[in-house]
Amino acid sequence: MCGFALSVQTTHGTPSRVACVACGELIPVGSSECPSCGAPQTLRATTVSSGAIGDAPPPILKDSSSYLVREATPEEAYRLFLIAQKAGKKGMVITRLFPQKVRERFGLSDLPILWLSNVGKEDTIRPKDLEKLSLAAEQFLSREKGVVLLDAIEYLVTNNNFLTVLRLVQSIRDQVAVNNGVLLLSVNPSTLDAHQMTLLEREVDRVVNVVTGQTGSTSG
Repeated sequence: MCGFALSVQTTHGTPSRVACVACGELIPVGSSECPSCGAPQTLRATTVSSGAIGDAPPPILKDSSSYLVREATPEEAYRLFLIAQKAGKKGMVITRLFPQKVRERFGLSDLPILWLSNVGKEDTIRPKDLEKLSLAAEQFLSREKGVVLLDAIEYLVTNNNFLTVLRLVQSIRDQVAVNNGVLLLSVNPSTLDAHQMTLLEREVDRVVNVVTGQTGSTSG
């Protein structure tokens, strides 16, 4: 219920198997990938604070759910995105990063990417055209029931205003909910004020705080 990874204890009290961070299947301790779904298991070590008994790793990404990842750079959001891909979810990325660099860095050769840019080329969306961006996300979610990663909240805010971008997030979140999709938001909290972060966090089902390794739930 809480998303904490359970382990099976041997007769000597030493854990021999733990749950996969993606599918929940019990796998041998120390496995780099899950034999069942292929998801990388390095996430477990990087997201749980050492020695903090009450901390839980980020949850298995559940259908019709949205997640906000508080991080300086979008590393953890992409890690969660890759886990969802390994588990069979189709994905789409909305980013300020140049698409070719994203594909090379994360090994996503055929991934659909919408580049937020004013260059006006194919597969680009101008940052002020939030209606087109919302429509693209809606069409993808209704077609693929997949996972949408948005890592350019700050860029959208600088080109519009915060409340307009908040409405965009609300729109995508609602489409995720009705289409059994997943929304991942990567946000650098230092680029927004505390009130803006609070409003964003209220729109998601779960907040992942990479800085402390702790996670928290919010109603959305």
